Amino acid sequence: KNNNNNNKGRGVFYVTVGGGAVMGNSSAAEGSVERFAARSYLQVTGSSSEERGDGVVPLSSTHLPAALQITIKDCWHSIQAPDNRWYGGDPATLTCWLLPTLGLAEEALRRRRRLSIGPLTSN
Repeated sequence: KNNNNNNKGRGVFYVTVGGGAVMGNSSAAEGSVERFAARSYLQVTGSSSEERGDGVVPLSSTHLPAALQITIKDCWHSIQAPDNRWYGGDPATLTCWLLPTLGLAEEALRRRRRLSIGPLTSN
């Protein structure tokens, strides 16, 4: 069950971020990034390997319904990515997902204050 819509008014939100730097290819040369990605994507999905993703997680498994869905075209999963193009790497990549997430967090805090709801806690 997707609780994002039920909780949005209470200041709860979801953000999903995925990268599309690597097209999985199970026929690619052994040891290639494309072949590694295909194997990884198959492990994640259980059925698909010939698709685009961040080299570890395919885009088809990245986004949740009703979440703010951010796809970064040339983003890799690993910190060993070319040109530091992973989720926490270069400033341009980091800005793609961090600024929208911070904006939603600020909005959520304002809503919680208006509703006199305390901070979120884990059990």
